[in-house]
Amino acid sequence: MTASLLKNFNSMASLMPFLRASLGQTMIRKLATVGKVKDGLNKADEHLTILMDQEHMITIEDTDTAIKRCEQHLQRAATDEASPKVGRCLKVALGQGSCD
Repeated sequence: MTASLLKNFNSMASLMPFLRASLGQTMIRKLATVGKVKDGLNKADEHLTILMDQEHMITIEDTDTAIKRCEQHLQRAATDEASPKVGRCLKVALGQGSCD
């Protein structure tokens, strides 16, 4: 594992975005199994899995795109007045805001 890290990253500055993206991907995968928004998170996880199957190194932009896909799926699925709240609750699940 260390050899792979040394081969692909030449400094901590290049390693940190990869680690942040990997953490985001792990959070999406774990949250896709529980909670109110798991259908949308499954869509996000599918997107990231497809990228990984193509041997693409996941970036922060990729995880952001996956979250946007999740939000779009949830907004399309929501038909009542609670739809704005669903988006806020997703951000809470990912540690990015409050669900008021």
